[in-house]
Amino acid sequence: MNPAERMVAALNLSTPDRVPIAPWSEAPICTYLGVSLKEVLIHGERMAQVQTDAYRRFKYDWISIGMGLAGIQPEALGCKVFYPEDSFPVIKEFSAKDSRDVDKIKAPDPYQDGLLPQYIKGISLLRKNLGEEVPICLEFFSPFAIACRFRGVNQILQDLYDSPSLVHKLMEISLETQLKMGRAALKAGAEMFYLGSDMEGPLLISPKHYDEFCKKENKELIQELKGDGAYMIFHMCGELIQSNLMERIIDSGAQAVSPGNITSETVFDIGPLKKKYGDKICIFANLNPTGKLLEGTPEEVGAEIAGLMEKGKQGGGFILHTSGTMSPRTPFENFKAMMDFGIKLGLYG
Repeated sequence: MNPAERMVAALNLSTPDRVPIAPWSEAPICTYLGVSLKEVLIHGERMAQVQTDAYRRFKYDWISIGMGLAGIQPEALGCKVFYPEDSFPVIKEFSAKDSRDVDKIKAPDPYQDGLLPQYIKGISLLRKNLGEEVPICLEFFSPFAIACRFRGVNQILQDLYDSPSLVHKLMEISLETQLKMGRAALKAGAEMFYLGSDMEGPLLISPKHYDEFCKKENKELIQELKGDGAYMIFHMCGELIQSNLMERIIDSGAQAVSPGNITSETVFDIGPLKKKYGDKICIFANLNPTGKLLEGTPEEVGAEIAGLMEKGKQGGGFILHTSGTMSPRTPFENFKAMMDFGIKLGLYG
């Protein structure tokens, strides 16, 4: 099987030749290849070349891009953004400071506004470079997460109580923003979208507020892009089963769930998740990017992977993944161990 076939088999709850390996590797590959992270995040040609070179060197099972959108999309929505050379974008000033600002903000055009056309160009060049061999996955913020980025997390959490109508207006803008970006990315050659939904997870808001402000928009976004042929992966940190948020994720129609961290030291236990929901949705394993992968030894990385395989591998519908974005300081020997142990321990048959 090639990477595309392997990923699609797992996403469709089948058993491929081995467990696919799909890390969030944008940052460390820049370190290993000796290039500026900023270049790769915001320049389409550089993104395509570095991602192509890294894939051919490391042979993981997807191309993961999207962290640059953490700055590029808010900037296109009117925020002031700083792009460090070797770190992720930093929002310096929010665009939606009050309700009058919100009335002026429009969903940006991916083909014209700000640096968004660079992302579309990068995806198109990647597809040209690599053909259909490997899928391209775009990390794609949920509408609520986008709203947090141009309104501000603290402010929008207060708005949930003080200005619910304003939040709904923010969500309309954010949903339109993501539908436009998603369709443009699909047309350029992306096949998968990783819906980053940490801002509406149980670590920050209640399930009641999720239902009121996020459920409808997430489901509409997922269903619309699925209808256009995309695979949708729903990422969220926090306790997903006890909060009943897994039921909302299943209802959204996402083909996969990527559970994240509970704390920086601990990740959500995928064992109960696999037992309860493994016949309904593909499970992304959650190798902790700030744990042994960052600070341990290759042997410790292998042991963590073995534990994840024991909990999730059987029966297919399972992908080895990191529970969040990997640090640019991830030791190369640990990255290599992730790939080596992932291949060795992930074989079926």
